[in-house]
Amino acid sequence: MRYLFLLLFVYPLNLAAQTTMSGKVLSLVNQKPVADASVFLNNTSIGTKTDAAGTFTLSNVKNGKYDLIVSCVGFEAVSQGVVVQDNKVQVPDIQLMPKVTELREVKIGKKNTRVDSRRARLLRMFMQEFLGNTANASQTKILNPEILYLDYDEEQQKLTASTQDFLIIENKALGYRTKYLLTSFVKDPLNNILQYTGASAFEQIKGTPEQQTEWQNKRVKTYLGSAMHFLRACTENAVGQNDFTVFKLQRTPNPDRAPDSVILRKIRYFTDVKERDSAIYWSTMFQEPRFAYSVPKVKLDAKEYIKATDQKSFFALYHPNILMVNYKNNNANANANSTLIIFGDQETYFDSNGIILSMRDNKFERYWSELRFADQLPADYELPRSLK
Repeated sequence: MRYLFLLLFVYPLNLAAQTTMSGKVLSLVNQKPVADASVFLNNTSIGTKTDAAGTFTLSNVKNGKYDLIVSCVGFEAVSQGVVVQDNKVQVPDIQLMPKVTELREVKIGKKNTRVDSRRARLLRMFMQEFLGNTANASQTKILNPEILYLDYDEEQQKLTASTQDFLIIENKALGYRTKYLLTSFVKDPLNNILQYTGASAFEQIKGTPEQQTEWQNKRVKTYLGSAMHFLRACTENAVGQNDFTVFKLQRTPNPDRAPDSVILRKIRYFTDVKERDSAIYWSTMFQEPRFAYSVPKVKLDAKEYIKATDQKSFFALYHPNILMVNYKNNNANANANSTLIIFGDQETYFDSNGIILSMRDNKFERYWSELRFADQLPADYELPRSLK
């Protein structure tokens, strides 16, 4: 995907207004309009197609920062950063580069059962880490997994993945069919890294009234207590009213537990040499907590970890200590619905939609870190009015 990184700073006339965004898509080679191109805002359900003149209009866009994605058969996809703070935005002409098809060697011969088995194993690993292990994940399926490029470094135990086209992901728990262009996926357990980047367009699945009601209820359940819910509550100065409590805590490494990289190498070695007792010993150690925590019982006020930036509708999250965020539980020792926010030396930025713009070297642990794509809602999701 080609990235333009053009930011459109349009100063606000009415922060509560819904924005209309218009533009035109052209071929870079001959400057002719590109018809039937898909145009959508990343991680939302807002999208459309260009008409015969290459023009498009997106409606009902709230203030915030978005990646505008444009894709069309025969062209390279384009991602363009847009900051929206007005009731009408005219996007400069978007030019698409014709795609150079990469020819891959095709080998014809006997079916390689070993290769097929390895890909099936890597695909299971990818599905588990990308979609997750929640109830929502159990009802989510990738309809075209054959387009995934998967690679696994046996020595480093590192799984990587990407696609050149959109994955079609059907989530029958939440009622969404999503197109997802996977730019990069890395699972590196030795360095405790799991990260993926890409572009997604959500579309609601058509269903019976009963199905629509069930999907709406599950979306509400998924939203409540989520990072999106918490960050939106922060922007509205309504953390407590939304049943969140925040504590600061300190932690020290568990002196009886070896680092993850050491444990995983030991498990692999003793498994390979079939020393069962030693493998069990190190596997048991892996389940031990990495840290011991000291939790003060004083709740933090939102102003102690949230601050406005020089741009309206954009906020910064930071605290010199680790933050514990609890949902519907005032007990500082709660774990079931608690999340730890671990800060490096920089802030995490997010917008009024509750969408994180940059985590930098900060990370989540516990509840939010366990959620994957199957538990993701589009950025334009709103609670039903009856629950607001």
